[in-house]
Amino acid sequence: MALPLVRLLTRQRRTAFVACGNATLSSVPRQQEKNKDGPVFQYVGKHRKKNHKVFVWGFSFTGALGIPSFVVPDSGRKKPRKYQLTPYSLEIEDKISSAACGYGFTLIASSTKDVTKLWGMGLNKDSQLGFQRTLHSRFFSMGNNAYGQCGRKIVEDEVYSGSHIIHKIEGFSSKVTQVACGQDHSLFLTETGQVYACGWGADGQTGLGHHNISSRPVEVGGELSGVEIQQISTYGDCSLAVSRDGKLYGWGNSEYRQLASVTDATQINSPKYLPLKGCGKVVQAACGGTQVAILNEKGDVFVWGYGILGKGPKLSESSTPEMIPASLFGRSEFNPSVTVRTIRCGLNHFAAVNDRGELFVWGKNVRGCLGTGKKDDQYFPWRVTVPGHVVDVACGVDHMVALAKSLI
Repeated sequence: MALPLVRLLTRQRRTAFVACGNATLSSVPRQQEKNKDGPVFQYVGKHRKKNHKVFVWGFSFTGALGIPSFVVPDSGRKKPRKYQLTPYSLEIEDKISSAACGYGFTLIASSTKDVTKLWGMGLNKDSQLGFQRTLHSRFFSMGNNAYGQCGRKIVEDEVYSGSHIIHKIEGFSSKVTQVACGQDHSLFLTETGQVYACGWGADGQTGLGHHNISSRPVEVGGELSGVEIQQISTYGDCSLAVSRDGKLYGWGNSEYRQLASVTDATQINSPKYLPLKGCGKVVQAACGGTQVAILNEKGDVFVWGYGILGKGPKLSESSTPEMIPASLFGRSEFNPSVTVRTIRCGLNHFAAVNDRGELFVWGKNVRGCLGTGKKDDQYFPWRVTVPGHVVDVACGVDHMVALAKSLI
């Protein structure tokens, strides 16, 4: 069934999942000292390692940005700060390896040889951040399980607030390497390229060939059978998968023409190969609430669906892929080889990172989630001023997180 956008905003991602060189000499002086013979400059050493940083921005009143003084003012702040419109650096000693944004909450993780740590911040009404001191499972789920999206049996009238339940998910053919959380469903990708799904299937978003609820992960078949998948993406009720040979597959809701290349219906419950003309070999896909983006092996970005797609205010709907000019991502006659290497999607906005570590955003600027320093919507890709080399980015409904390395 077709679902109104308001439901996407009120029920999005109440489940949380976790799967388990030397720098060159710089000519920039770090310190200047004066003596009787004149200034002495101390330069960055060639063995100095780059620092890893985490930047956050957007709606801060939920606590999703991890900045306590924004929510409960300390002695230096007189009132709460609801919006952080530009990137703000978090003080974290550990090297953060990944981040994920839900609706009003954030998860960040660090991984070393001996231990993996997980931090949660923001809304915890359904215990989506957990409610316990320690976690022992290698792969687990927590949060609202009303539709089986946590991969466990549905308990009638279960109270999720303050829940200590940490469910270890099992039954996969091999190690899980990626998890994608939709509105009320979840997708899992294994290292051997199989896709599993659980949760609500009313729009076909689980891809299991029916519209029922599945409370345990089941392998997705259809046209994915025998195909090795390298990446999965979902956010609302539409799901996408990219195969290792560069093909795109889709299933679920197509109310906004996300799957128009294979169907005129508003939903399909089994994966279909999406023949995209002129797009080349696909390497990444990003699926939002009503819009879709793909990245090909040449570093070109294509968009379609409904909303702010990134090609100006006159293009708000397309059933076929539209290429965004590479010049909007930093390519020019002075930098002719610049390409995009990562794309991400929030509920109503996009993000892209080029091979120079520059971050670009566009779409609905819900509560300042774009980080552009203003609250206006952005109709073309806009570079966000992040003081570092962006490695990855996570998009929520109204906030974002970027992982970066220091420039020197």
